[in-house]
Amino acid sequence: MKEKIVLLLSLLSLATASLAAEEESEQRYRVYGFVRNYFYTDSRETFSVLGDMYDVAPLDRKLNELGEDLNAEPHSRMLAITTRLGVEINGPDILGGKSDGRIECDFAGFSTTTYMLRLRHAYFRTKWDRQSLLVGQTWHPMCPRGEPEVIAFAMGSPFSCGGRQAQIQYNYRFGKNRYWSVTAASLWQLQYKSPGPEGESYTYQRSGMIPEFFLGIDYERNGFSIGTGVDFLYIEPRQHGEWEYTHGGVTDTITRKVNEHVSSFTPFAYVAYKKGKFSMEIKSFLGSNAAQLSLISGYGVTKVKDNGSREYKPLHCSSSFINFAYGKKVKVNLFLGYHKNLGIDGHLHDFSTSGTPSYTLYMRGGLTNMDQMYRIAPNITYNIAHFTLGLEYEYNVAAYGTVKSDATVTDCHNVVNHHVLGMVKYSF
Repeated sequence: MKEKIVLLLSLLSLATASLAAEEESEQRYRVYGFVRNYFYTDSRETFSVLGDMYDVAPLDRKLNELGEDLNAEPHSRMLAITTRLGVEINGPDILGGKSDGRIECDFAGFSTTTYMLRLRHAYFRTKWDRQSLLVGQTWHPMCPRGEPEVIAFAMGSPFSCGGRQAQIQYNYRFGKNRYWSVTAASLWQLQYKSPGPEGESYTYQRSGMIPEFFLGIDYERNGFSIGTGVDFLYIEPRQHGEWEYTHGGVTDTITRKVNEHVSSFTPFAYVAYKKGKFSMEIKSFLGSNAAQLSLISGYGVTKVKDNGSREYKPLHCSSSFINFAYGKKVKVNLFLGYHKNLGIDGHLHDFSTSGTPSYTLYMRGGLTNMDQMYRIAPNITYNIAHFTLGLEYEYNVAAYGTVKSDATVTDCHNVVNHHVLGMVKYSF
């Protein structure tokens, strides 16, 4: 923690010194950020991360012997950990193109009871006439396209995507008026990870040796933005497995190497429009093992082989939202989101020995028995120079039930969470 504070102070010192010498240097620096405080209350326990700031979905019922739902407990909290500090850098030409970069941190890194400095963005970019090349950590290319205008830190998850990865991203604008652009990227996980046998970890992608790939196309003109794209992910859940063998009439179990993998494609599309004080965003995903994009998704075990290795299939889901906003000084917004579990292609392996089916699914948040969820979330913000005051209400309804062999869910019941969020932000 001390080392991170020293790093932060060094960045501030560097930026301050560089601003003073701006006229004498090819590089120019701008320090920016905000102090942001959230106060929230929930009517029941939820799946959330980052000190409960990244709130995703209400948890299923947890009934005791008396029929009491132990998850039906309200809670509230106030936190300032999403306070942010960054430095923008405009540098000299590189290979005939204009260069820039960014380093940005907040305090939402969370481990047990300790809040830590968290690296959000760290990249440099070179821009030519129609092309640009970015190297470093920043938003997954799916995320900024058609982003909803919600107050909550979760940015509309699980109906919208969220995630930052280390990447190499190339963008090319084409057409006579450059309304069209194509984006290609190779990405590596770190903060936003895939689930698996050892919990959520970047090691499954690392073991697979293949980066995540994205390819998308966009069209922008007269306030309209329209685009589509697809994301490809290849991971290896395990590199070792337990294998039973018989030698000399004695059965023993050893750990041996296995060759396992699961690959998946996640397409998406969006439409956005902005004119004057009005804006609208519509976005939809057909997720397949897309937990690293903050969708409720994952994969399941479909076969256990005699040699100890396993086969997997990605879990499919549909996640969509529509967002309307109007205003400037006083701005009102309405977010509507819907998520549906679509199961897998095939059937899960039954690990049961007692007759009651037992399946293994690796999913974000362990929400294996969620069938669907929807959210209605209006908000209002008051905006003046450097200051924003906001209030948002989320009505979240999630349906939980019994998992079937194809990973779909039946015999569902609904749980409801009322999430009220207040925000105060001072920007600089």
